Amino acid sequence: MNRERMQALAREIGEARGAEVLLDERLASWLSMRVGGSVAAIVKPADAGSLPALVRELHEAGLPVRLLGGGSNLVAEDEPLDLVVVHLGSIPGGIDWDGARARVPAGLSLAALLRESTKRGLTGLEWAAGLPGSVGGAVVGNAGAFGGEIGPSVREVVLVSADGTLRRHRPEAGDFAYRRSFVGPEELVLEVELELAEGEPEAIRAEVARVNAQRSGSQPKGGHSSGCMFKNPEGDAAGRLIDSCGLKGRRRGGASVSERHANFLINDGSATAADILGLMEEVREEVRRATGVELESEVRVWRSREQEVRP
Repeated sequence: MNRERMQALAREIGEARGAEVLLDERLASWLSMRVGGSVAAIVKPADAGSLPALVRELHEAGLPVRLLGGGSNLVAEDEPLDLVVVHLGSIPGGIDWDGARARVPAGLSLAALLRESTKRGLTGLEWAAGLPGSVGGAVVGNAGAFGGEIGPSVREVVLVSADGTLRRHRPEAGDFAYRRSFVGPEELVLEVELELAEGEPEAIRAEVARVNAQRSGSQPKGGHSSGCMFKNPEGDAAGRLIDSCGLKGRRRGGASVSERHANFLINDGSATAADILGLMEEVREEVRRATGVELESEVRVWRSREQEVRP
């Protein structure tokens, strides 16, 4: 199917469902790393209720559909991508509180959720202070820091697949592991139910301040990044391994390994996706050669001629 036909179908289906449809949008504007070529269309659903039918109809029309959340853990190639992207991060909605339980739209930022839970004197999310990204993305990657992670707080997840199938899942033992979850590669989180705990408001605010200060002191400032690029191998830290190979400051075009935290790649504003992906491979190869450790990516990659892969 040519791009013009894809765009016509995306516009027809999207607008019939009340969605906003943007054509030839560069993904660089939607991803925290600020790289990525144009997609055929970005579809912004009117609300969560219309999403499953919208995605199903796009899929049934033969369109290659991708689902996008906050965009903090994704790198897209520079070339035009013949994709129709449904942007969950644009779905409006707030938090539905019931005591210490919260039903949260996946597109809500972790920062907003932490801010509201802190106001209510609820503990369990202090580790997220200063983390970028959305609640949905945090669940997919079981985001965590400073000894905490989101998995233990999750009670139910509503997911939608690329063909519009909706399912509810109550996590069981083993569903969350280090930077992994039960969420499939072709699924995206739509809504999350979390259970927090009552705490002392002053102690919660103090812990949030402490985590913010620690993060600020150890992570790079300026430029654009996707946070940590590689998962920590068992018993070690990816940043330490990269640093031990003398790779801090290594550059490729407008991309560099952060001088402050070696597990961050920084786009100085001029980097291309090829710079980012090439530097990732350089880092991985150097660490493999010097230490024998195979670093695993913590970010996803959308490519122009193949399915999404995890490098």
